[in-house]
Amino acid sequence: MHSVSFQPLTTEFGVRWAVEILLPRLRQVFFVGGSGKDSRSNGLDPLASLPQGRPSSSYLERIAVLHAVPKLAGVFSASETENHLLPFLLAALKDEVPNVKFTGAEVVRVMLSSKTLPSTAYTTDEIIPALKSLANDSDVDVRFCSQLALAAARS
Repeated sequence: MHSVSFQPLTTEFGVRWAVEILLPRLRQVFFVGGSGKDSRSNGLDPLASLPQGRPSSSYLERIAVLHAVPKLAGVFSASETENHLLPFLLAALKDEVPNVKFTGAEVVRVMLSSKTLPSTAYTTDEIIPALKSLANDSDVDVRFCSQLALAAARS
């Protein structure tokens, strides 16, 4: 999966295509795993209804999906970003794997810097507290990336 092409594809085919075709696949990879053996992701439900429980067995798959989030946010509206992309970030910030957590924090920082992270209740009530929690993480890289994201949120 190569996220660089997602933004031009979404621009060409439209946000509806991204929501109905692309996001279900990203959900499947992030939350179920690339094999697609689990049917929990039917493709049309908003991310708010994602299954709770264990994420994909591969942290690298989760990181690959996270790299697509800021690119898609560049073409999504604030509402679409909140409904369809921020749940990926929240799940990443609460992941058990440090690499996924600091990648999630870095994506938040990038989105804040590019002004593609919507200033909504979801951001202030969910994303920012998750970053604050990571500022005390046992992993030094997680702490560092979360502190950078929090600094970007303050600026």
